[in-house]
Order: sequence, then structure tokens, then C-alpha cells
Amino acid sequence: MADTEGVESIFDTIHAAAPIDPPPLVWKLREVKRFGVKTGAGIWSYLAPIGNGATVYFFLNKKQHERFLTGVTTFKATETELVVTLPIATKSIDALKGAHSAIATFVGASLASNVIETSVSGDKLTLKLDAAPGGAGNTVAWIVDLQPENKIEGVKTA
Repeated sequence: MADTEGVESIFDTIHAAAPIDPPPLVWKLREVKRFGVKTGAGIWSYLAPIGNGATVYFFLNKKQHERFLTGVTTFKATETELVVTLPIATKSIDALKGAHSAIATFVGASLASNVIETSVSGDKLTLKLDAAPGGAGNTVAWIVDLQPENKIEGVKTA
């Protein structure tokens, strides 16, 4: 805890040696018994964490804050299609309608599959293999970009 009376006397000493014209507003408020300058700062210091928590709860609660979602999924030996439910915040699912980019790749050696097809619809990522993996299955790593795809006129995508 700082010695506020000592700090104030330092400013009084400086002001006596080199007066400032006009005096700062804080000094004028101090002369008329502060009007909350000293106690108001203390009150705001105690209320700030409450305001921060309220801001997070009311404005940011249940909304998606990460642009990219990633994961690893394993196909069973007989599966050629797998639907993964993306962990998207509940208030953001409606905003994620439409086309989104997704990329997938094999982790380790691919058993029987050579191609992975990805598509995203709402909070569902669909992964399709060109052939059933057989054996122990295939492990696939994937990433989804939650920003909508940008369509550029004249550029064709597969």
C-alpha cells in the first residue's frame, strides 16, 4: 500500500518550486475534497474483475473463438466413410452453414486407400476413403477452416 499523503506532499513541494498555470484538474479536485478521485479509483479497481467476467459471460459465452479445428480419426477395417462431429460452440453452429475448407492426410502408411475426400456441412465433417483400409484400419489427421470459402471469379477448385 502506497503512502498517498507522502506522494501528495511531493507534488505540493514540486508545485511550490515551479508552479504550473493553470493547475492540473486533479489538483483542483483535490482542493475541493476530491469528489471521488481517490476513492473512485479504488472502487473501479474492485469492480474491474467483475466487469471483465460479465463481458466474457454475456458477449463471448458459447461462441466459437478458434478459426481452425484439428483432429485425428481412425477408420475401422471395413469403413469407407466416417462422419466426425466437430466441437463447435453451440451459438456458432448456425453461422457456420455453407462451404468450408477441410484438409485430411494419412498418418503413417496408407493401407488400401489412396484418396481421402473431405466435406464440411454445419458441425459435421465427412471423410470418405476410396477403398476400405482392411487390417488395423487407417488413421487420418484433419483440419477444418471455419471461415467460409472465398470464391474468386475465374478460379476453379476441385
